[in-house]
Amino acid sequence: MDYCIRKLLGLTEKNFIADENWLEIVTENNEIVHKIKGTWTNTCTSCPHCSSKTIIKHSPMEHKIRIPHLYGNKTLLDLKVQRFICKNCHKTWVVDCPLVPKNSNISYDLACQIMLYLKENFSRKTIAKLLSISDKTVERVMKKFKIKTMQRYNYLPKILCLDEFRGVKTQQGKMNFICLDGENRQLIDILPGRTLHELISFFMKFSRKQRLKVKYLVMDMNASYQNLIKTVFPNAVIVVDRFHIVQHMNRNFNQLRVVIMKQFSAKSTQQKTLKRYWKLLLKPSEELDEEKLHYNYHFKTHLTQAQLVEKLL
Repeated sequence: MDYCIRKLLGLTEKNFIADENWLEIVTENNEIVHKIKGTWTNTCTSCPHCSSKTIIKHSPMEHKIRIPHLYGNKTLLDLKVQRFICKNCHKTWVVDCPLVPKNSNISYDLACQIMLYLKENFSRKTIAKLLSISDKTVERVMKKFKIKTMQRYNYLPKILCLDEFRGVKTQQGKMNFICLDGENRQLIDILPGRTLHELISFFMKFSRKQRLKVKYLVMDMNASYQNLIKTVFPNAVIVVDRFHIVQHMNRNFNQLRVVIMKQFSAKSTQQKTLKRYWKLLLKPSEELDEEKLHYNYHFKTHLTQAQLVEKLL
């Protein structure tokens, strides 16, 4: 699965690893269902129960997550989430997965679609039919995110979080816009479009007094939002969230790696190793194994992960 497909599906996180045959199309109850298969991995250094460091990987937990429709058909994410077991207390746990709320099978992206339909005054039964979910699921999402049927333009928080996501396709485009209170994580509103004109029009509905209260705008590195600051929030400064900083650095690092790699011949050790071990180059240095030796047939010697990265650099 290449990056463009990941972006289309909203699965750009580096912890998500798609299976080789990642898409399966089946028929269930006379309905076409798309199943996307993959694994969610992460590292863990100590047990969250007893703080022991004697932990090992355990069999993954299978999780069926509902995500937005693909080509108008019901879509499931068959995800194997990494699990660990502690040798000391013998307790198991799964790593955190930001794609879905805890103890839920409705992804954040699908929840945003539900909220956007609710904002357009669709009935619960209509939303349930459109998204192939139950009426009760729509009701639970309403309660969980404390959705109000009518937006009141009388409050803006000190910290305002802004982001775009792939939600309901509208006349304004395929991407929607969400804004949250950065202090209590409460939803403020979802907009059907993300253009600068639409954002300015929306926020100008709030009084100048409320707009001056906003001190920080947490967002991605979209340069066009600079005009939003000057026009709407003159007292605010932009704070780029960590996810987009890491994503930007990883993408640029990979681009540089490919440029350097192509300077060598296809059969050279340099190109083969840079191509094969790219994940190790992105791994935090403190997570690189410095003890276990593995024979590397490219370098004809035994190396730890840390030593291998040193040679690659």
